[in-house]
Amino acid sequence: MILVFIYCLFLFVLLTPFGLATASLLKLKKLHPVLNPLLGLGFLSIVFSVIAPFYRLNIEVFLLILLASIYLSIQYKPLLITNYKLIVSEFQNLDVFYRFLWILVVLLACVKSSGTPFVIDNESYYLQTINWINEYGFVKGVANLHIYFAQTSTWHVLQAGLNFGFLTDRINDLNAFVVIVCSFFYIIKFQLNRQNHWIGFLLAFNVLLFQFIDAPSPDLPLILIFPIILYYFTKKDNRDGLSISIFLFLFLVVIKLTILPLGLLFIFWIRKRKKVVLFLTIGIIFLIPWIVKNSIISGYPFYPFNWIGLDVDWLVPEKLRSFAEEITVKAGYFESDYHGGGTTFLQKLHSWINLSGINAVFNRGIIILFVVAFVTKSFQEKKRFRIIYWVLLVHFIFILFTSPQYRFFLIEFMFLSAFLIQDGVQYLKNKYLSRPILLISCLLPIVFLFPMTIPLTDNLHHQTITKYQISQLFVPHPNTKFPEMEYKAVTIGNLDFNSPKNNFMLFGSGAGDLPCVNEVYMNYILNKFEIYPQLRTDNVKDGFYSKPTQHDAL
Repeated sequence: MILVFIYCLFLFVLLTPFGLATASLLKLKKLHPVLNPLLGLGFLSIVFSVIAPFYRLNIEVFLLILLASIYLSIQYKPLLITNYKLIVSEFQNLDVFYRFLWILVVLLACVKSSGTPFVIDNESYYLQTINWINEYGFVKGVANLHIYFAQTSTWHVLQAGLNFGFLTDRINDLNAFVVIVCSFFYIIKFQLNRQNHWIGFLLAFNVLLFQFIDAPSPDLPLILIFPIILYYFTKKDNRDGLSISIFLFLFLVVIKLTILPLGLLFIFWIRKRKKVVLFLTIGIIFLIPWIVKNSIISGYPFYPFNWIGLDVDWLVPEKLRSFAEEITVKAGYFESDYHGGGTTFLQKLHSWINLSGINAVFNRGIIILFVVAFVTKSFQEKKRFRIIYWVLLVHFIFILFTSPQYRFFLIEFMFLSAFLIQDGVQYLKNKYLSRPILLISCLLPIVFLFPMTIPLTDNLHHQTITKYQISQLFVPHPNTKFPEMEYKAVTIGNLDFNSPKNNFMLFGSGAGDLPCVNEVYMNYILNKFEIYPQLRTDNVKDGFYSKPTQHDAL
């Protein structure tokens, strides 16, 4: 916990100068001081994405970024001092209860992040993706080794650049940092709006969001940062709010494309031509490195789409790309990625609505929320909230037709729920009711400190919470859930790789030394598609391609 706290404090100091430089480039005059680190993350995501095609993100790049941060701190010294003073002043102006609430969030975020990673995707591709970037940068056709590596997010690029991988294997905690920063913003704005505003009630979902906090899941920054954009959209008198929101939104798009339909919000927001130019300019700056990343890793510039396939030997075979797409779609409708269901949309929808466990809670809950919100007076009478409602609905329908996993529509679920809680508190006319709601919500993540089995999901990997060790108050748990896992050396053609001895999951690789992929996955792809990955040269750094073969190739 202590090490994670120090890490988050360091990130704040490191990123703030980059945020100030970004704010200067955007000509922002009224930027909330705590948002500077988020702008700094966006700025560094571009820098790292430009470096990674040519060089690894390791100690050399980290030292370069550190020196750049020191230089910018000197350049923006007066602004930097003012920024820190404003944050201290904001904290001091908080009611004692809200100070305690934020400190509680900070402590629990650091405690949870120092524990055992919960999200199983961490073991399938998060860890390996980050390791590849740490050791080699972007590797040509690495998606041929494991198709999930094609899903390399800009968030993983950022984590690779900021995880101190050259010193330790225990720091992949960007998500904890974003929780701390965004929670401070929520609480400040909550008190400013007379302690009854939807943005404060987002904290009611901490027990859910903390599931994503201990692994570098790209879902969490979307869920936490987009409400800030919604907040600025509802504040008509904030001139800089639009520019801030444009930058943050486009940053989120390159983190995860599922958020793209929410960009419809800007059609109703942008009124001046110069803001259109700003949107396009920032979009191009983010888009080009993203296209380069996809082109190198998979051969598809707009992966996961196959609109353009480059004429290169490392292009992922279309049948492998479509297989990954199929898995993603099925994951939203069925309990298992590999078992069938209805073939028509109505049959899929029937399967989706009747899923069990936690899926049932969110799948049925989101439908109820959209219905209730539609008839709510606030949504009917306030134009900006009405616009938000329809944009959220379009996004939800998009998710429903692609892969309706509840984590993909948590933005809608949380915003609508928070808004309805706000309306409920207003209706009861009890201004103190919000305090017990928030206190209980922020205390609930304590349950993650105790070993337990969660009966809300059929996914065995997500049913058990590991006991928190006292030692983790000082030294975090390794970045993997399985630090004791053993690996064996396997050779296929000209490729030597490490494979988990225990097949804990078909797509699972854990934290084995590079190259690392599950031998069972290799056999699965071989038998299903008659292809297997091979080195392009005798150097791993030069990447991989998929080689056709017969079933007896092994």
